[in-house]
Amino acid sequence: MFQHLDLDADELLSLQELYDLEHDQSEKCIKPFLDACDTDRDIFVSPREWCHCFEKTDRPCAAVKRRISPEQLGVYIPDCDDEGYYRSTQCHTSVGICWCVDKHGVEVANSRTRGKPSC
Repeated sequence: MFQHLDLDADELLSLQELYDLEHDQSEKCIKPFLDACDTDRDIFVSPREWCHCFEKTDRPCAAVKRRISPEQLGVYIPDCDDEGYYRSTQCHTSVGICWCVDKHGVEVANSRTRGKPSC
């Protein structure tokens, strides 16, 4: 991905090279993420910064689970696998509803049911 974005092959991603990615309407959260990648604040993202930025990112399920306060009663708590992705069956135990998801937590249409679905 880095080489694809590095149009002038100078081993640095400039503001101009990141512009299209930062302004992609389907990637609304990318700008703060990319800004955080420029750790030395020189307005360029080096290969080292790029890789480090992706290494410190939580997996989807782990990131959501980390933000849930233990004091919150009755809140849905995602079920994550050992790598931090969603397990295929998710349940909101306090309401008795379960559903199927992909590893990124995207719900499978029409899979909500009382009890465990066949995912």
